[in-house]
Amino acid sequence: MPAPQTTVTASVDPSDPSHVLIVGLDSFQRNLPYIFAFTDAIWLSMAGAFLWLTTSTYRSAQTLTSTEQWRQLTPTIRQRTMYKSTTQLTLQAPDKSGTPQIFQLSYPGRGPWPTLPIPGKAMNLWILADGGGHVLLSGPDCKNATAGTAHVPNSFELRTMGI
Repeated sequence: MPAPQTTVTASVDPSDPSHVLIVGLDSFQRNLPYIFAFTDAIWLSMAGAFLWLTTSTYRSAQTLTSTEQWRQLTPTIRQRTMYKSTTQLTLQAPDKSGTPQIFQLSYPGRGPWPTLPIPGKAMNLWILADGGGHVLLSGPDCKNATAGTAHVPNSFELRTMGI
């Protein structure tokens, strides 16, 4: 709005006499539809991204539970790393031939376990994996399962971790 006691030029719309504009100050009103359209586009794209992430996580969990069976492992925890809202466990467990194999599990938050896993101790773990890195994690005293990822680190990663 203009300052008090300022001389302005007013314009009246001939088709709607109640629509009065102050000449020079109506540019914001002309841009309002574009501002609302841009804001709506941002909100819709964020909602679409959230829906896509939610459905992709649900879809991978659904394919895991429909094709595989839970396997019970008793790995030894070599290392636990927490970064922001992700926990990463470096575990060692024997493979089918009995050779100790090191692998890593990453999952959001604290995971399904009631207490945090302690490095150097063995833990009872139920795992459901698809062979592509997607896993569901649970345990005997857990009431829920957590979706996560698994991978086998290469020799460079193992040297970097000091293992």
